[in-house]
Amino acid sequence: MSSNGDPTPSNTLADRATKPLYTLRGFPVSATSGVVKKGALCGLLFFVSLSPASGADLPFPGETGGTGTRIVVQDVSPGLDPKSVAARPKSIWRLGSDSARIEEWDGTRTGTHLLVILHQQDAWLVDLVTHTARHTVDPEPAPRVRVSIVPDASTPELRALEFGRESDFLRAGHPTKGAATEVRGRICHRETLVVPEARVEIEVDPKTKTPCRVSVDRGGKKTVLEYLSYDEHFAMPKGFFELPAGIRVKESEGASP
Repeated sequence: MSSNGDPTPSNTLADRATKPLYTLRGFPVSATSGVVKKGALCGLLFFVSLSPASGADLPFPGETGGTGTRIVVQDVSPGLDPKSVAARPKSIWRLGSDSARIEEWDGTRTGTHLLVILHQQDAWLVDLVTHTARHTVDPEPAPRVRVSIVPDASTPELRALEFGRESDFLRAGHPTKGAATEVRGRICHRETLVVPEARVEIEVDPKTKTPCRVSVDRGGKKTVLEYLSYDEHFAMPKGFFELPAGIRVKESEGASP
């Protein structure tokens, strides 16, 4: 981060293929069309990629309306300090295939309130404490937003495990059905799928058909995320995928005007 508290851009346009365009509090978020963008909100790692839209893309709930998906998720992975910022719940909103909003707020513990907004070609990384933001524009005319659950997946099969598309991931892979488990007081059914580089277990609420917990085991490195809520019919407020008022914006180096 720069001395005045703004998100810090990379040095040159040549860095775009391998480095983030900017970082906020040390967490990288890049914005290169067709290249996976790695980011994190105080410890919750996620991938956001902007790639050209395809007619084969499956629709999200709300693709043609004013409602979409709202998810609240918490990292409960083994070894993670439950009092750390990384263990705080994060909120994710998806609308259609071209909009996403990811927010992390830590109350007064660390004064952290971070926001990522992706809408069509625009991407904003916002610090709501300092009221500053970085903005970049993807050169693709119709990029598709992807929010992958696994931060460093090296195979397309594992990158296909996305927030908001967990059921599509299961349907595509023919999982093994397992025993019922209890997750935060809910009885869920476990489904297991082995893909290149990982064993994925998704526990699903049989009533709502939404995930309760996702576990990804890659040779002993285990990531466990629990879903605190999952609303596929969330009414998005007007302007929800626009930059909030009162934010001082700096264009990322190399961004379109």
